[in-house]
Amino acid sequence: MDSASRHAAPPTGAARLLAAVASAAAALLSLVVPVECAACLTPDTPLCAACARSLRRSTAAPRRVEAHAPSLVTHDGEPLVRAVAAGAYRGELAHALLAFKRHGTPSIAAELASALARSINAAVGVEDPAGVGDPAGVGGRVCPVGVGGPAGVGGLDKVWLVPVPTSTAAFVRRGFDPLGLLLARVSRQGRLPPGTVRAPILRRRSHGVLGLVRAGGQKGLRRGQRRGRVAGSLEVRGAARHGRGAWPAKGTPLTRGARRGTLLTRRAPPAKGTPLTKEAGPPRGNLFRNSRNPGLAGRRVVVVDDVLTTGATVREATRALEDAGAVVLGAAVIAFVPLPEPGHAETSQSADTE
Repeated sequence: MDSASRHAAPPTGAARLLAAVASAAAALLSLVVPVECAACLTPDTPLCAACARSLRRSTAAPRRVEAHAPSLVTHDGEPLVRAVAAGAYRGELAHALLAFKRHGTPSIAAELASALARSINAAVGVEDPAGVGDPAGVGGRVCPVGVGGPAGVGGLDKVWLVPVPTSTAAFVRRGFDPLGLLLARVSRQGRLPPGTVRAPILRRRSHGVLGLVRAGGQKGLRRGQRRGRVAGSLEVRGAARHGRGAWPAKGTPLTRGARRGTLLTRRAPPAKGTPLTKEAGPPRGNLFRNSRNPGLAGRRVVVVDDVLTTGATVREATRALEDAGAVVLGAAVIAFVPLPEPGHAETSQSADTE
C-alpha cells in the first residue's frame, strides 16, 4: 500500500470514538469557558477555518526582512544580520501569535509551527520537507531566499538552530515557553532542514529578584529603549561552550553511550594524573567565560525567534553567540513588524515579543 493510500485510509473505530469524545468534551468546555476565534471572534473555535486559510496564505512565501529592523542594518542600509520572516505581523498572524502566547492553544500552535518551519527552511535555502502531509496546505514548497547567500548555507549538518530564550518573568507569567514549544513541534514533525539540529544553548543572564518583577516584556518600547533593555541580557550556556547542547534531529542515530541533548563529539577526559589546564580539560565555572571555546568555535548557527520588531533581541543573541566563537548566518522568525510608511512619525511598537 503506497503512502497516499495510507493517508486516505478511513479512521478505525477507536479513532472515531476518541474523536467523538474529544468533540463532546470541547462542546462541554465551551459552555463553561467560551471559546472564540482569535482573529474574527467566531464562537466555538480558537481559530476558524477562514482565518486559518488566510494565515497560511500570508506565511506561504517567506522573505528577507532585515531592512525592517533598524538594529540589523547599518545607517547605509547594509545588513549586519540577515533575517527571514514567514509573514508580516498583522491581521490573522498577529492575532494568532498573541493568542498562542497567552493560552498555548494546540490548534493555533499547529498553524504557527507550520509558518515557523517555512521560515527556517527558507532561511537555510531548502524546501520544507513536509511534502503532501503539510498541515498548512501550501504544498510544502517555499522560495529559497537563504540567509547564507543565494546558494544557501551548505553543509546543513553543521548548522545549529538556536532559539531566543523567553525571559524568566514571561515564563512565570505564562507557565510555558511559546517559541520553544513551536520549535520542538517542528522538530517532531520532521520539518527541520536535513541534518540541522535545534540547539537551545542561550539563556537569560540572571538578575535576581529584579528579573522576576520586570514584567511586560518589550511591548510598547521604542527603538532605543529596546536596545537598552536587551543589551548584555543573553549568554551561552556553560555546556554549549564545551561542544554540547544541540539536540539531534528526528531519526538521527545515536552512538553507544550518547545521550539526548549531547553532541557526539565530546572530548575524552584527561589521563589520570594530568593537571587540569585550560588546554587539558573543559574550564570550570566562569574561569574562561569570555574566551572563545572550541565547542562553538566556527560553529554555524541560525537564530530563531517569533517576532522581529526592531531586531534588538536578535542582535543581542548574535552578539552572545559570536562572543562564544560561533558564526551567525542569520535569523529566522515567524513574523516581522513592518516599518512605518515614509512621512509617518515613529510610534511605539505593538508587537509583544515577550
